[in-house]
Amino acid sequence: NTEATFFAVYTEYSTGQYTIVAIVPSSWSNYFLIQSAGTYHITNIPSTGNFSGKHHQCADPDSGNYIAFCSRWGTTPSDIDTYMNNNKSTASMYTVGTPLNNTTANRKVHLGYRQDYSAWLQGNIAEVIGYNIKLSDSAIAEVNNYLINKYNIKQGGLLSVTDSIIDVTCNGGSDGSI
Repeated sequence: NTEATFFAVYTEYSTGQYTIVAIVPSSWSNYFLIQSAGTYHITNIPSTGNFSGKHHQCADPDSGNYIAFCSRWGTTPSDIDTYMNNNKSTASMYTVGTPLNNTTANRKVHLGYRQDYSAWLQGNIAEVIGYNIKLSDSAIAEVNNYLINKYNIKQGGLLSVTDSIIDVTCNGGSDGSI
C-alpha cells in the first residue's frame, strides 16, 4: 500500500536514535521507518540517499519510560506526521535529496531494527499496531488514548517501566506484510 499508520509503545534504556519499527520491501528503496527521534520515508538508499522525515520535538525522552509513538505516511514525501504520547509534532518537514512518492510494495515489518540489522532499539517494545491506510487525526487520537490508558502513560509526562511486555499486532496479515 502507499499509505500506512503505525503505533508503537516502547521503552528505551538509553537515549539516541534507535529503530522501533521498519516497514520495508525487499530492497532499500521505498520504506517507512519509525525511529525514536521521528518518522521517515526513505527512497533510493543507499545509491542516492533520498529521504523525507519529521522529528518530534519531544524526541529522546528519559530512558526507561513507556512512550506511545505514532507515525503516519501519506502518498507524497511531505505527507508525514509524528505523534508522541498523543502530541502531534509541530516540527518542520525536512528532506534530503529528491524523495519520491510512495509506491505500492509488499513490505515486511521489522521490530526493533532496520533492514540491515543496524540501529537496534535498546529497550522493549510493548505493543505495535499497524494499519495499511492513513488514519484521520481523530482515529489516531482514539488509538493513542487506548494505548495511553492501557499502559498508564501520562500525557506530558512519562511513567517508568517495571516490566517487559511483548504483544505484537499486525493488522495487515500474519506474515508481517501490510
